[in-house]
Amino acid sequence: MPNRPFFQVLALMAVLCAASMGAGCSDLRHDFSAPSAESTDPEMLRRAAVEKGDAQAQNKLGMMYFRGLGVPQSFANAAALYQMAATQGNAWAQTNLGMMYIQGQGVPQDVARGAAFLQKASDQGFVLAQHNMGMLYLQGHGMPRDDAKAAAFFQKAADQGYPMARFVLGEMYVVGRGVPKDIGKACNLLRLAAANGITGAQEAIDRNCPK
Repeated sequence: MPNRPFFQVLALMAVLCAASMGAGCSDLRHDFSAPSAESTDPEMLRRAAVEKGDAQAQNKLGMMYFRGLGVPQSFANAAALYQMAATQGNAWAQTNLGMMYIQGQGVPQDVARGAAFLQKASDQGFVLAQHNMGMLYLQGHGMPRDDAKAAAFFQKAADQGYPMARFVLGEMYVVGRGVPKDIGKACNLLRLAAANGITGAQEAIDRNCPK
């Protein structure tokens, strides 16, 4: 039976991974950029973002500043650009800005404010925001731990085919955390996660699922 530290480490890994969007995190992000923001030329993006107010360009340029791609790395500039796009209702920017508040990157750390941005994106059906809200509730990161709410958010993301949400929700069904214990549902979710190459999913199948 997975113990609580396992879930805490898993939750922290996914939250940090989603925030940094760094190497090894390809299974924890989806690319929802619009065609108007396909350019990676900083000057073209700046004109679209600042002069034309294009939310997709604001978000993409913010990501470039966050990662230091083609521009000097600046969390403050990234946060400012994400804020512009988030104000226009861009769900990816709301998620990015929310994670920056949760981690205190470029803005004062404020988990409650970060979660509010994630909630806005989740309400739009943005799968990464749904997954990260689940992680926040699972970990109890800056808010009371609530396994049932965590499971509900993971379910939303899993229903959209998000592999990591399927993995975590599967593990929750294994032990009956936030959901009734159900090995059948657990194994179905874990197999879907394993089919998408999620690390640890096959091990969980071998440990818990009938041959």
